[in-house]
Amino acid sequence: MKVAEELYTKGFISYPRTETERFSRETDLTTLIREQEGHPAWGAYATALLPFPGGEGAGGWGGEGGGKFRFPIEGQNDDQAHPPIHPTKRATPQELGGANEQVFISIFISIFILVHFI
Repeated sequence: MKVAEELYTKGFISYPRTETERFSRETDLTTLIREQEGHPAWGAYATALLPFPGGEGAGGWGGEGGGKFRFPIEGQNDDQAHPPIHPTKRATPQELGGANEQVFISIFISIFILVHFI
């Protein structure tokens, strides 16, 4: 938790002490995904999630040929105070370093991609 709090104070992830397991439908997920587009490890995946220009549907997602994004799976808990833990900006290995890099990657892969977007 100490490393997660450090990542939070540096602006790399959202508030880590939350029980919320679902994003509000008003959450701007497009911006969160676009922030990850240039990452050397998962940037191409982030780009594949984004809708094609002019996509239709809720929040501009979906429609014919509207990218691979599907709204995150919703859990049962929602503390109404904070969204689920998620990356808030792209982080390079140089910015993170050592254990922080591993925690950030773990958060990104397990929460942002696997739990919420697949």
